[in-house]
Amino acid sequence: MRIGFDAKRLFLNNTGLGNYSRTLVKNLCRFYPEHEYVLYTPNAPKNSDTTFFFKQDSIEIFTPNSNTSFWRSIGIKKQLKKDGIDLFHGLSNELPFGIDKMELASVVTIHDVIFERYPGQYGFFDRKMYRYKTKRAIDEATQVISISNQTTEDLATYYNFAQGKCKILYQTCDDSFVNNQQAENHSEGSFFLSVGSVIERKNLLNILQAMTKIPAEQRRRLLVVGTGGDYYQRCRKFSADNGLDQLIDWKGYQSKEELYDLYDKAIALIYPSTFEGFGIPVIEALYRGCPAITSNLSSLKEAGGEAAMLVDPYSIEELTQAMVQLVNPTIREKLLSSFSTHLDKFDPQVLSRQLMDVYLASVNAK
Repeated sequence: MRIGFDAKRLFLNNTGLGNYSRTLVKNLCRFYPEHEYVLYTPNAPKNSDTTFFFKQDSIEIFTPNSNTSFWRSIGIKKQLKKDGIDLFHGLSNELPFGIDKMELASVVTIHDVIFERYPGQYGFFDRKMYRYKTKRAIDEATQVISISNQTTEDLATYYNFAQGKCKILYQTCDDSFVNNQQAENHSEGSFFLSVGSVIERKNLLNILQAMTKIPAEQRRRLLVVGTGGDYYQRCRKFSADNGLDQLIDWKGYQSKEELYDLYDKAIALIYPSTFEGFGIPVIEALYRGCPAITSNLSSLKEAGGEAAMLVDPYSIEELTQAMVQLVNPTIREKLLSSFSTHLDKFDPQVLSRQLMDVYLASVNAK
């Protein structure tokens, strides 16, 4: 089978959607090398995240001669036909327009519809475009993949016609986290860790507010991995105004190798986002043997489950209590005992088999 992918974010996004795309294709190559995989992208930079894809016999990379904004939506269809693609997978909420009129099967992954839940966080035209592309992709796809129960519920709310063609298929983290997982976390960890873009729904400001509620002698350092815009600056200002600067290490972007070390040495990951389609940093942390404090809302209660400490992300008191409790090695060890069973749901081989079953069913249905 020749399987094509919208690989723009695989090559050009170093965070959530890019990580999902890279992990999915890597695992397919690993467990199903008998198939051919074609990556379609406006351009294909070669770096530490993408080198793998240039070295695989089962992978082809296609970039157009002219990098136009319409190629991924319209022009790509001629190339798919020319390349004899049996199935095309849109990895990030969209498909080429009119793909349902082609002979090939199509699958689209819907990560979230946050723009529907929190429209005020998006510009008017962005919101309209996201809604249009999502609706078209769901309507025209042979099969829709939802990455969590939460996303499936949101699709039923905002795009009711998606019911009946939606399959829940969890994502996992990069196999380098899985293959190098720690048996247990360092009990002498001296800092908390925040990972992700510093935007409002990631809730860093509430973490900082919680730190001010902890007696000074009991506070621990916080390492912040990620950057942002206006909200990031608000967090920096709050830190400076409230005497936290000596406790906060603003790390910016970190490579996977650097993240291994941070997860291994952290007291816990703190990820109290108010809403996520999934929340890969939680899975990364658990695979490294690092406890997690995360939200009891949206898909994060699925990602963390019994292996994480779930809190109301709007409650400064609950965040404060969780940080104080997880300094206690006994409480951390109790969470650790749940990791193995919980992580079975995110096993790369199991998820790849489920995905291949979706592909085969879609091709047969077409």
